[in-house]
Amino acid sequence: MAFVSTIRVAPTKIGDASICGIKRSSRKITRGPSKCKLRMTATEPVTDTVQETVEVEEEVGEDFKVKLLYDGECPICMREVVFLMKKDAGRGFISFVDISDENYDPAQNANISWEKAMGRIHAVLPDGSVVTGVKVFQKTYDVIGLGWLFEATKLPVVGNIADGVYDVWAKYRLRITGRRDLEQLIQEKEEIARQLAEDEDCEDTCRAEYEDEEEADIGLS
Repeated sequence: MAFVSTIRVAPTKIGDASICGIKRSSRKITRGPSKCKLRMTATEPVTDTVQETVEVEEEVGEDFKVKLLYDGECPICMREVVFLMKKDAGRGFISFVDISDENYDPAQNANISWEKAMGRIHAVLPDGSVVTGVKVFQKTYDVIGLGWLFEATKLPVVGNIADGVYDVWAKYRLRITGRRDLEQLIQEKEEIARQLAEDEDCEDTCRAEYEDEEEADIGLS
């Protein structure tokens, strides 16, 4: 199963800084062997903003070495994902799974819930084991030949410091990128699910009442 996605990064100014918002659309298609194509064009900033257009054609194979779960609505996270996709260069070593997709299924991703994946970065290995935090970066960079960048973090002391820094980032990343806290996002997601369930119940009830009225009208005629 393949996923063809278009990621558009549009600038949003906040004070003197510039944060890129990302719009993504996707559709499923059926293809042959696994492949990944990426094309990126960028224009130099006229003032303090940056404009980029990134088109990614991705297909997940069965022989991935790391399955990376990422938040597609996080601008900073998406820059990292685009970099990794480019370095993976169609080899299929990294399987990219967007947890912000409405079709995200924990059952297909080591039962990692959306809430858990939002709170801390996760990756799933081919044997089904799960790694989190800095170890995710160690694994993903290893498979694309850039493991040396995180080699120092494998030392106990450096690793503990790196984990601490990442924990701070994970705790505040939503606020840093101008989004609501995780608790609020969870409540919003639950409210949407509740509304959808109520709408479905109402639709079933209204349909049943309409059918009953039709039968009654037929009986009177």
